[in-house]
Amino acid sequence: MAATIEESLLKKPVQYLAGVGPKRAAALRRLEIRTLGDLLLHFPRTWEDRRPPQAQAGPQRRVEPALPDRSRVPQENLFTFPKTTLCAKVLQTRILPLKNRLQILRALLEYGETEIESVWFKRLSPRYDVFRSLRRQLQPGKLLWLVGRMERASRNRSILQVEEQYPAEDPEAVRIHVNRIVPIHPLSQGISAVRMRRWIRTALDAAKNDLPEPLPRSLIQKHRWLPYAEVLEQFHFPDSFADLENARNRLVYEELLLLEIALAKKREQIKEKQKQHRYEIRKHLLTPFKEGLGFEFTHSQKRAIREIFEDLRRPTPMGRLLQGDVGSGKTAVAAAAILLAVENGYQAALMAPTEILAEQHAATLKQIFRNLPVRTVLLTSGIPGAEKQKNLELLKSELAQVAVGTHAILESGVEIPKLAFAVIDEQHRFGVRQRALLRHKGHLPDILVMTATPIPRTLALALYGDLEVSTLTELPPGRLPIQTQHTGAQKAYQFLRAQVKRGRQGFIVYPLVEESDRLELKAAVEEAKKLQRDVFPDLKVELIHGQMPAQKKEAIMRKVTSGAADLLIATSIIEVGIDIPNATVMIIHHADRFGLATLHQLRGRIGRGPHPSTCFLITEGSLTESAQKRIEALCANHDGFKIGELDLNLRGPGEILGTAQHGMPELKLAGFQDAPWILKAREDAHQLLQRDPALAAPEHNTIRKTLAQRYRHTWSAIDLS
Repeated sequence: MAATIEESLLKKPVQYLAGVGPKRAAALRRLEIRTLGDLLLHFPRTWEDRRPPQAQAGPQRRVEPALPDRSRVPQENLFTFPKTTLCAKVLQTRILPLKNRLQILRALLEYGETEIESVWFKRLSPRYDVFRSLRRQLQPGKLLWLVGRMERASRNRSILQVEEQYPAEDPEAVRIHVNRIVPIHPLSQGISAVRMRRWIRTALDAAKNDLPEPLPRSLIQKHRWLPYAEVLEQFHFPDSFADLENARNRLVYEELLLLEIALAKKREQIKEKQKQHRYEIRKHLLTPFKEGLGFEFTHSQKRAIREIFEDLRRPTPMGRLLQGDVGSGKTAVAAAAILLAVENGYQAALMAPTEILAEQHAATLKQIFRNLPVRTVLLTSGIPGAEKQKNLELLKSELAQVAVGTHAILESGVEIPKLAFAVIDEQHRFGVRQRALLRHKGHLPDILVMTATPIPRTLALALYGDLEVSTLTELPPGRLPIQTQHTGAQKAYQFLRAQVKRGRQGFIVYPLVEESDRLELKAAVEEAKKLQRDVFPDLKVELIHGQMPAQKKEAIMRKVTSGAADLLIATSIIEVGIDIPNATVMIIHHADRFGLATLHQLRGRIGRGPHPSTCFLITEGSLTESAQKRIEALCANHDGFKIGELDLNLRGPGEILGTAQHGMPELKLAGFQDAPWILKAREDAHQLLQRDPALAAPEHNTIRKTLAQRYRHTWSAIDLS
């Protein structure tokens, strides 16, 4: 909500702030910072405790902003060795040359009753003295604040590798950069951390008397929030960790309240619309479909189908989320709903986030509908032009009843005249905007979205507030649990070879397509060659990844499905949609580089047939605490809902709520671990809209303007005027 600060001072271009100018303003634009208001909302990604050790209540800490409970595990990219901050007197300095045109400046410091050696490294320049300004600061007798990493050297003397230094008499340094809890902001090339802190400090000082209050007084009093100006102050430059946590809680709550109000408005407006199509359960397709499945629906599948059919028969367009664990039978439920639309003379669409998943869905539906008069066509950017044109004509002429594809379905040239029902698979890869675009493909088609990343129902209602929720809680009978082990590659390869001898198949997954020197990770392309040559020369090995042409991927998957390949080496492209009942082994290299939900999805590619299955997690080197917890969680748990709950506590801020939800506004702070605030924001949004449905009250003015600004163009169908 704070993003609508409208006072002229806060809309002032950032280039006019002291020390910025046009060149640095261009660098700030890469961070979406154009005004002073944007600068105030450029939140820290973490904080460092730069108080001297004796001033701290405990060991130096580094705090992750999205995790107020610091017993939880922060994002891996926030793990660093703790830094040391101290104020010391300079005794003497000297400069030493190193190889590769490097120079080192060493300074002997007096710190209390001990001596510390500090070092700075710089590359030699032929034009100027690289240490000139630094030597002026390092005059013997001078007091300096130093920030760096401490190492133990010989003769028990400590060496401080200095990253920042400030004269002790500099009041700005003590106020902003040292002797306090210091913010670490996201940066771009050409912008240093020191400059960013200084600019934000200046902006806070200039705007503190001009910041409008985003929240209505009733909610401020209810939750006992501090004034907004103080909240921003304590979030950027906190006086204590408790003050930081309180400030963060309020900013998270504001983000979520805005989201919940918008979702509620969206849901209300959809419910007000009347769809033109109507359904009757005729059963001339549904009955033979059910009889031909070869299995009975589970109780939760029957319940979900009943809930979906009841929605479909209502006069307002359906919006429903179907969530369930890997292999719980979501596709069969969706197929039943597709057939209800088709037997009533309408068309249906199924949209998936990747070509390989769309291709798998198309193959699955063709198999399910093989004895029914239902034609399914595929629409992805990778299919040949002639085939794509033929499929477009079949849809336009209504000779094809079902379209399966990727985002290509949303293209303006795709005409589905009688589109009445649409399915979106892997909901977290899309979002509200895609649902709005789909609704414009037909006349308000009913929409079912599916996800295999289940979360608690109350949380699902809060996060997908424009959708009803159906949950599959059972796996089909006879499904065997998958054994999961954290082990070495050789043991995994031996097990795989033994399984292939018994007629089974397996997968080996790598996180990259090509080798990466920077990340030092094994990559699928090179490893496939090595494994075929050195480890499995007698096996039929295939490779698949997202950069391949669609036709090649289809050909490879046909080989694997038919049993013509023993082993498929892949990237995480096979995370969803691959259904090979004969596959019993999954080997995941660099498993610590994958998120918990992705690991669970990859594991779900095996264990889909009658044979016992095993997943091997392979890592190299030492693991971060976060990675260790993910590995342990996967080895100990098979229940997707339990995995989902654990995943909530391990995710970084905004991963699901933010950029991954295409079409949703980016949430800078809130994450799944903020479940209590999500639910509070949902409750408050509901009560606020009950009292003031049009948000017409003066105290709701900022909320109304913010909604209009952030959502009108994003969600297209939403009316917030």
